[in-house]
Amino acid sequence: MEEKIVVFKFGGRCIDSVSNIRRVTNHILTALSEQKKVVITVSAVAGVTKELRTFLTSKFTEDEIEPFMNKLKSLHLPLILNDSRLHSKSVQTKVNKEFKKIKTLLTGVVYTEELTPKIYDIILSYGERICSLIIQGHLVTDQIKCRLIPAEEVLITDGRYMDANILLYESKASSQSKLKQLLESNDALIIPGYYGYSRETGINLLGPSGTDYTATSLGYILEAEDIIIWKTVDGFMTADPKIIESAKTVTELTYDEAGELAHFGAKVLHPKAVIPARLSGSKIVIKNLFDPSVTTVVSKRRNEIKQVVKSVSYKDSLNILRVFVINGGTTHGILSSIASTLENKNVNIYSIATSQTCIAFLIDNKQSSLAERILLKLSIVERVEISEHAALICIVGEGLGKTPGVAANVFKTTAYNDINVEFISAGASQVAYHFSVNEKELENALRTIHQYFFSVNSTNELNPSKSLNKGEI
Repeated sequence: MEEKIVVFKFGGRCIDSVSNIRRVTNHILTALSEQKKVVITVSAVAGVTKELRTFLTSKFTEDEIEPFMNKLKSLHLPLILNDSRLHSKSVQTKVNKEFKKIKTLLTGVVYTEELTPKIYDIILSYGERICSLIIQGHLVTDQIKCRLIPAEEVLITDGRYMDANILLYESKASSQSKLKQLLESNDALIIPGYYGYSRETGINLLGPSGTDYTATSLGYILEAEDIIIWKTVDGFMTADPKIIESAKTVTELTYDEAGELAHFGAKVLHPKAVIPARLSGSKIVIKNLFDPSVTTVVSKRRNEIKQVVKSVSYKDSLNILRVFVINGGTTHGILSSIASTLENKNVNIYSIATSQTCIAFLIDNKQSSLAERILLKLSIVERVEISEHAALICIVGEGLGKTPGVAANVFKTTAYNDINVEFISAGASQVAYHFSVNEKELENALRTIHQYFFSVNSTNELNPSKSLNKGEI
């Protein structure tokens, strides 16, 4: 009987202490006891990527490199030295070699006075490389036969720096056979997360939380049944628990629902991570390291509920970019021209609404000035107006697109609580509605909507004619 393959991804906070690493190895041992082969991918230790990014984007001098390296070592070495069972000298030797490489690269940046995207991506990938070496050391201590495979030998990317896409078909064709062969002679494989490799541009990062994307891509390559995303928090929630204390874990989501929530602010999963899983049919199971019984399962199963809405997420720090065009209603290709102009400058568009003379885009507030400058150079653009401090709210649930009354109830609840809706996008997705509010009204809007749909006093059924009074929600 062929052993099943399971992919485990461990986030940075799962591996930021020896006690947490012990939990990690215990979960791996449990999977092995169930006759499964385990493929492991890890993020950098909590705080490491942020430290690297902050230091790289500062105007650092050569004298500042050594103190910074000491800070990096302080985040890693306790994970080696504080476990008396670990063969620390061997692991520490390997890790120190990686630190020397980082120091050499940083020194090169100082002398060349240039930080290229290529060097930026290479340096930031070392957080995952070092963490993988440490985890391998702990697994070997627990008598787990494992092999560490560099991500550049497995994941082929499209060559884009900082936010690359994984070329799934090419990656599967080039590495599936090799990985399966290695699994025959090992209990587990470790592959660093967060980056891949392009023959044209070298190391490419996969974007923030990109190790989720690594995990689901490995699941696609190996045709794994399950991809377990281990976190130190519960899975997808009905809302952000930092704002809504009564938020509950959502136990089941479809690929589409999870993708919408991830794209519009839910930080539980990388937005691109859903794509490989949907293609392979692998389940994504999000588990809490401290309580594995708390899970969210993401799969193709469509689970509609009476109240339809499963979760409310949001994306803040946005601006509305209103682009007024000349002869908008009579000129073909205007939307395509404007959108492609923004895309070519890596301006991320979260939502679009159009009218006869104006096209409105929701974009990151840090990209507004750039977007305005490049669009004003187009002959078809008359003027650009920017409305600041927007937040986009996303309401998700299987069946939203065919259930009457959802939007009506949402906008009733916001209107009766004096919350102005500025930007509405509906119809593009059958599982989501999006609309924007001013950031100062965001928390009130989230509480209002969550209270309506998830209150313990809710009837759990939509009632478009329900009478709402101000303050009732």
